[in-house]
Amino acid sequence: MKKLVLTATSVVVALATLSSAAYAEQMTSIETGKPFVMKGIDTKPNTYVINQDWADINHDGIADHIVLIGTKEDPKDAYVENLNLVVQDGKTERILQSKISEYAGYDPYISFVGDFNGDHKEDIMVTADTGGSGGYVSNRIVSFAGDAPKVIFEDMTQEQVFNHLEPVDQNGDGVYELISTTRITGESNAETLGYEQSTLAFDKEKGKFRVTQTNKKSSMNEAINSYHSKKGGYTFIVPRDWKDSVQMVERNAEQLKDISGGKSATYMMYKPKHKDASGDQSPQFLAGITVYDKAFWEQHKDEPNMGGVLAQENNLVVTFNGPQSNPFEPGGEDFAIYNELFKHIKSLKYSFFMTPEEWKDNQDAQQPTVNKLQLKTLTNVYDGINGKVLFAASPQNVTVIGKKKDKNNVEWVEIVSWLGNAWIKAPQTK
Repeated sequence: MKKLVLTATSVVVALATLSSAAYAEQMTSIETGKPFVMKGIDTKPNTYVINQDWADINHDGIADHIVLIGTKEDPKDAYVENLNLVVQDGKTERILQSKISEYAGYDPYISFVGDFNGDHKEDIMVTADTGGSGGYVSNRIVSFAGDAPKVIFEDMTQEQVFNHLEPVDQNGDGVYELISTTRITGESNAETLGYEQSTLAFDKEKGKFRVTQTNKKSSMNEAINSYHSKKGGYTFIVPRDWKDSVQMVERNAEQLKDISGGKSATYMMYKPKHKDASGDQSPQFLAGITVYDKAFWEQHKDEPNMGGVLAQENNLVVTFNGPQSNPFEPGGEDFAIYNELFKHIKSLKYSFFMTPEEWKDNQDAQQPTVNKLQLKTLTNVYDGINGKVLFAASPQNVTVIGKKKDKNNVEWVEIVSWLGNAWIKAPQTK
């Protein structure tokens, strides 16, 4: 089992030669979320450490340090520009820098490290959220073999746009393929007609990835490795590495009464391979999604263990919770597996979306009134009335949930977005 995913368009390599002492001093000072400065590495102002990881890229038996850097106006911003990878060889201490041009996105991270092109070297995959209303992510895979880093995969092009992309070694040969999932939409991005899943593999002769298999699915329930909660009214893609290791447990309001006060929940439970010292082998909590009544949430949202908001739909708030710590003894097989499984949580959260068509089956939920609104220009989408900008929506038809005026008598429209319910200033009504 490997790791993580991300970007690049054009790549130029920079080699920095530092003394062992200088390297050690610089690399130990690198901290995620802090400004990035390194002698011999050319960076722009406001460059920060976005994410970092360690992996034996060249298979010399020594872990190499991988650092994802980028620029942003404020350290707390989710949107990052000028994304770049810096890799330091753990044995020779040589530093390679890939110059990634015109790549930006929300919450970018190193999503996977593994061999995609069959050269027996580890490639680095980076993933970022596009911030658009279609729920798409942007991915790049960079090969660091030799002295010249090279982009071997790039999506978000006219031919390749995906909602989810997952590395999978399908035949066990140590070379990873990509399993893509694309949501097929109707008149509006909020309308889901079906799903298409494809397998992409690297073609050595052509030097690029090509589609080797495509499966169209009429619903998310039929799509490979997806989970649909009828009680909660939501769907998400289950990471393939979770197969046979994680079980989904549904809870209703009565079962949650003394736990969280939620209306419904899905608990993701890891099934350990071994018994603990007391002989127990019961499933352990890995993550959870809970649906709350909005009034209850507003009253209790600052309490511990209420989780972070995934989506808001009409009178409901959906939250996500992770574990406080790894429940297994360090050094054991279950400890290692648990850590690896949790690394896929971010891709699961990206793939999450509400399915309002199922609300009629949730007796505790209120069926919303659906209307349409046509956006004719690029429109800012907010997390609330006069709130924070989440992203800019391109011209499209959106589903309207409700309307409200602020204290200045400006009309706002509540819409369904890929992030859940959101608000826009009313350009026109329909």
